[in-house]
Amino acid sequence: MSPTPFDTHEFVETLKRAGVHECRAVAHENALGNAAFATREDIGTLAIEMKAEIDKPNTEIHIMLIGMALVIGLLAILQFGALFR
Repeated sequence: MSPTPFDTHEFVETLKRAGVHECRAVAHENALGNAAFATREDIGTLAIEMKAEIDKPNTEIHIMLIGMALVIGLLAILQFGALFR
C-alpha cells in the first residue's frame, strides 16, 4: 500500500482543541500512525488480483469439462461403432 499523507501535528492539535489532554492526544496519534490504511487504488488493485485468483479455477474447471465431454463423446462413438460390427 502506498503511504497516505497525514499531518500528525494538526491531528494532535485538533484533539487538544476538542478537550483531549495532550498525553492522550499524542497516544492517539501514535496509535493511528501505526495503523494501515487502504486507498481506493489499493482496493482496486486487490479486487483485480482477487478476480484473477477466482478466474484461475474456473478456467481449469472448463478445461476439465471439455475433456470429459470429449471422452464421453469418444466412448459414445466407440459404443455406436461396436453395435454395427
